Order: sequence, then C-alpha cells, then structure tokens
Amino acid sequence: MSPLQLGVFDGDGGARNGHNITGFVPTNIVGRHVDAQAQVRDTLFDDVIANRVPLVVSVEGDQMLGSNVALAAERTGGAVQSFATSAQIVDHGHNGGVLRDIDSVDLWGIEGMTGTNFLSIDGDVAGTSIYSMNIIGPGGVQPYLSQLDIATAIGMPQLDTIIDVDALMVRDLGLDDGTASPFDGQFGPGDAVMFSVAPVSLGGQQVLDGGEIWVWEHGQPAHFLNHGGHVWNTAFSVREVYGTQLENIDALEAVSVPEPSSALLTLLLGGTLAIVRQRRRLT
Repeated sequence: MSPLQLGVFDGDGGARNGHNITGFVPTNIVGRHVDAQAQVRDTLFDDVIANRVPLVVSVEGDQMLGSNVALAAERTGGAVQSFATSAQIVDHGHNGGVLRDIDSVDLWGIEGMTGTNFLSIDGDVAGTSIYSMNIIGPGGVQPYLSQLDIATAIGMPQLDTIIDVDALMVRDLGLDDGTASPFDGQFGPGDAVMFSVAPVSLGGQQVLDGGEIWVWEHGQPAHFLNHGGHVWNTAFSVREVYGTQLENIDALEAVSVPEPSSALLTLLLGGTLAIVRQRRRLT
C-alpha cells in the first residue's frame, strides 16, 4: 500500500482501504507518511477545549493502560479508560499488515468515507507543519501553517526547522458563501488548531517530550490544553497516567461518550507486515 493510503475502520475490528491521496499532494511529500489529520471543523473541538467532553489520545507504540489499548479516553474529571483496543480496530490480517501503531485518528464523518481536510506529514518536510486538503475544489493540498508558525506560536521560534506536528484537531471557519467547498486556505480570524508535536532535543537536552498539547486561537499565543483537571504541559506525566513506555502523544480526538459506538472510525496507523510503515484511518 502507498504511504499516503488512508484506511477505514468500523470500530468492531473490520478494516478496508479508504482514499489514496498521493495524486493530490505536492510532489515533495509523495512517499512520506501522514502523521496527523483533522476535518475542516472537527466535531467537539470547542467542547473538548472547554473540558465538556472526553479527550481521546493515542501514544507512540500504543500499548496504553498496561495492555493493548490503542486509544484511551480522559474523562472531564481526569479518570482515564480504554476507548478502543488494537483488536477492536483491526482484528484480522489484511493487505497492509496488522495494527502496529495509530498515528492519527478521526472519529467523525460520513459512514464509510474518510473525511480528512487537514494533515501533517512526518518530519514536517519542506517547512510545512499543516496542510489543507481540498480534493473537491481547486487548490488540492496546500500549505496551511509552517514550522515557523507553530514554533513561534508556542514561544520557541528557535525550533522552526525541527518542530514536527504529529497530532491535530482543527476548527477552521473557511468560507461561508453557500458553495460546496468550505475552504479559504487561510488560518484567519475565528480559526484554531489543537496539536501535539514529536519530542524535541536541542543541544543534547530534551526541550519537549511529546506529551504536550497546545491550543492555538488565531491572533493569540498558543497555550497548553487544560483538560481533565490538569494542564497538558511537559510536567504532566503521560507515562504515569496512561501506563505507557513513551510520553509522545501522536493522535488527538474528542468524543461525547468515552467508549466507541457503532459509527465508523477513521484513523492512520502502521502495519507490521510491511518493511515500510503503512498508514490508515479510523472512520
């Protein structure tokens, strides 16, 4: 399978191919892997920021809560529980291999379809941290926010060449002109992103451990998410609370109830049977 092949998962172990977006992306990212995705207006974006609904996360390598939990939910009061195990996402062998590591997740959308409108590529190549993806209108995949934009927003512009967004939710107001396309291609007034980045070391010292989650409203500095009775900053121990080996958060979502429903889930993950890492989505 192509590294830019998305997949669709029904939450009960069933999995199949979704869109292959290779033909829509700039040539300089063909062959790279998607490591974050979001819709144009992520459902429950504002609710999770306001701590009104559970936050769903995945970590590098999955294996949360001391077992094969691939997605975990943090309730508004701070209690953490399983949202989905690896077997609930993929319970059989398929062309892309078996589930190894969820790298991105979207839990809302039209049943049976992928709904990615924003994405990030591993390593944030070509200086771009987040792309907008409009496959139903002109423009295709275009840069949305640069590495410098993200680094400056979190108050660390010196990281502008090494920052790597690897988890994402978006609220983009886009166009409200009655057309089929909601995209304006700009991060502007009313828009916001919630994101995490891969661990960062500078001068031999770890600067960020990957467990941080920021919220960035246009026109304001980014700030750490406050959810579950704590701040998602470097001091918060993902390993201790989620029972993981690594701190790195690599997928973000929000749900109205802290357990999967019969609705399709969309996510990106890795396949162990291929030499090259594979990616897919939950819908």
